[in-house]
Amino acid sequence: MGPLATNAFLVTAGDVALAIDPGQGAAEVLTEAAERAGVTIETVLNTHGHWDHVVDNAALLRKVEAGLLIHGNDAEMITTDTPETFGMDLLWEPSTPTGLLEEGSEVAVGDLRFVILHTPGHTPGGVCLWWQEGGVLMAGDTLFAGTYGRVDMPGSDAGQMVASLERLAELPDATRVYPGHGPETTIGAERGWMELL
Repeated sequence: MGPLATNAFLVTAGDVALAIDPGQGAAEVLTEAAERAGVTIETVLNTHGHWDHVVDNAALLRKVEAGLLIHGNDAEMITTDTPETFGMDLLWEPSTPTGLLEEGSEVAVGDLRFVILHTPGHTPGGVCLWWQEGGVLMAGDTLFAGTYGRVDMPGSDAGQMVASLERLAELPDATRVYPGHGPETTIGAERGWMELL
């Protein structure tokens, strides 16, 4: 979605859904996808606070009755009236979280349970969602196919990113990774370069 081709996700289980990272234009796409699937979006979750992952929060929440979750370290990034847009000119509407994520907390989607892994580095409050039983990691901008999220931005930290990637490298090889940008991958496919950090 949007000028940075941000991946937005709709995770469904039974008749409910979790919307992840509603980037620019995602509110309409996600609600239409939910209608086609016959599910109700119960929760909206931001893997971190950068504008390209959160700019449609408010628009989506006008369409659905849902909670909004983000890690506390990034909450100010979505509530501010003056976001860092890295030179992009866009319409911005602040949004207010209804709950704050933290390490080890769980996010339920029907009978699915995602565990929150706090993976700072790209931002102070970056998180991944791990569905252990299904072997799925929703990685936000922590891990991409062949690389990782930038650490030269305000609030980023290269040392924290290395620690976060080392942690993700401990997950099983078969874990499917759905990143915030680009194609899906697996932990096994990425482990080689991750272990060289």
